[in-house]
Amino acid sequence: MDRHAFLIMAHNEPEILTALLRQTDAPGFDVYLHIDAKALDLQQRFAHYAPSRGGFYLLPSPIDIRWGDISQVDAEMLLLRTATANGPYHYYHIISGTDLMLKSTQAFREAFAADPHKEYVNFWTSPSHLRDLKRKVTRYYFFTRHLKDKGSLIHALTSPVRNLALTAQKITGFRRRMPRGIEFCKGGNWASITENFAQYLLLHEPKFRHRLLHTLCPDEIYKQTLLWNSPFKSNICNALTEEAEPSTLRKIDWHRGSPYTWQTTDYDELISSSALFARKFSSQHIDLVKRIIEHTRADDAPTP
Repeated sequence: MDRHAFLIMAHNEPEILTALLRQTDAPGFDVYLHIDAKALDLQQRFAHYAPSRGGFYLLPSPIDIRWGDISQVDAEMLLLRTATANGPYHYYHIISGTDLMLKSTQAFREAFAADPHKEYVNFWTSPSHLRDLKRKVTRYYFFTRHLKDKGSLIHALTSPVRNLALTAQKITGFRRRMPRGIEFCKGGNWASITENFAQYLLLHEPKFRHRLLHTLCPDEIYKQTLLWNSPFKSNICNALTEEAEPSTLRKIDWHRGSPYTWQTTDYDELISSSALFARKFSSQHIDLVKRIIEHTRADDAPTP
């Protein structure tokens, strides 16, 4: 039986995380859960969680993750290092604590067994995304750790410095040095990757991390850039589409939200999708979550 590792990053929504853990409690499925260091209540709630059929590892020294900051990359790599130590796995699935599976465990296994060398990593290639990528990788962004600390003293002190530095770079035309022979890429950070590419990431990310310091939203850049410039480039699934569903087997709606939170009226759309995961869900629409759980569990029930 193929083994799968689920690398979950959570910071809120305990009801959704509980539902996701129920879905991933299956033979050959191992869950590695990182709960943000700030989410103390969530850590206490899942400190003694024990699955009945799968494996479960709660990371004991979580990272304080901040939006747009290198800490997001550090948390993903911590999960990957922890999981590969117990590997090998057929696939490593980087998901959030507000994701759910849309298919049964059997359908899930079959989908990833159909083409076992594909790398399900999303690439954003529209002109607007490419302009945004160029801006992020050619300028220095200082104090990204405090971008969202609005109203705090440290935000009040660091925000003017960051904005002044960005303005000076724009006026003077300053550009950060680009590594020779490397093409930067950008996309969503939720992905499913093979054992081989996971090991490649572990080998090359530490050096690349130095270049990503003072880069805005490096979690949207590091996997895509390393994969695009690696021997595994030809294994990228649907690299020319920006939509998450065909490229990562995830249903994520960026048109109605950032991303859109699925509601009860979206049940048929979700279930009829070819995607294996969807995000994001909220306990405000718990009836939808319950229906999806019932649907996926029913599909796994043995035939009389």
